[in-house]
Amino acid sequence: MRSDRAPVQGPAHYRELVGQAKADFGSLATNSFLLPDVVAAKCQSGNLLFQRLPHALFFFEDMGRYYRFYYYKEQNAAAVPQSAMAKPLMAEEPTRKKAGAAAQDAWYTGLGFRPTFTTLRMQMPARAGTGAPAPNSFVVQTAGDAHLPALMDLWLNEPLLVDILIPDEAGVAREISAGEILIAVDSAGAVLGAIRAVLAGKTGESSRLAVHPSHRGRGIGPALMRGYMDTVEARGAARHVLWVIDTSTGAQRLHEKLGYRFDGIVSRQYLLGAAPGSKQ
Repeated sequence: MRSDRAPVQGPAHYRELVGQAKADFGSLATNSFLLPDVVAAKCQSGNLLFQRLPHALFFFEDMGRYYRFYYYKEQNAAAVPQSAMAKPLMAEEPTRKKAGAAAQDAWYTGLGFRPTFTTLRMQMPARAGTGAPAPNSFVVQTAGDAHLPALMDLWLNEPLLVDILIPDEAGVAREISAGEILIAVDSAGAVLGAIRAVLAGKTGESSRLAVHPSHRGRGIGPALMRGYMDTVEARGAARHVLWVIDTSTGAQRLHEKLGYRFDGIVSRQYLLGAAPGSKQ
């Protein structure tokens, strides 16, 4: 039985691993929602690893500063990854209700994890038309390599973002190269805000929306969201999804004004280990 970690070779390999786990484990528990097209993107750079144990199958997605941890396991198995990981692990448990969080917390804390925060999933269909852009004293554009320092400073100093979830500079540089980062800049070229725009299959996902504190109230957040929608819809997005921290009522109101609605999915996040400089 394989117990070391190795790269997932692609969607077919992922399906084979999961299929075998489902056949081996009579009563299956999982926190994984990885879809084949998402797996394909994650495997392109070899950043999705797996580990097979007698009662569990683990996946580790290298996010730069941490590993995103997914599992398939027998229902009552208290399996944990074997051997130490070089980076902290962040696990996510999506559910349709907050009830039962205490029992879920107890299971994770028994494995050494600690609860961190809860997010709500919001969705909306693609728009019928983009509409005319509002006149602004700033421009929304794709970020370039020269914007990397300003992006890191913006995101790591945004209190509504969890800093461990922000990739390291190398990770953000890859996102810039892939054309995933949009920024709002003024006439002098200063970065006023930023957002990440990703398309997986027909689903667009925005994340890391942030506006510099001294430039809030100017419509930069909504403009970045519209820029994100324009970008992914031009590439074929049929729907939009995002996650917002449950205590961030201002962010929830912003997205509701744009057409997003909470779809009932709640996700609890758990951390094993600590990252240098983490606010957690």
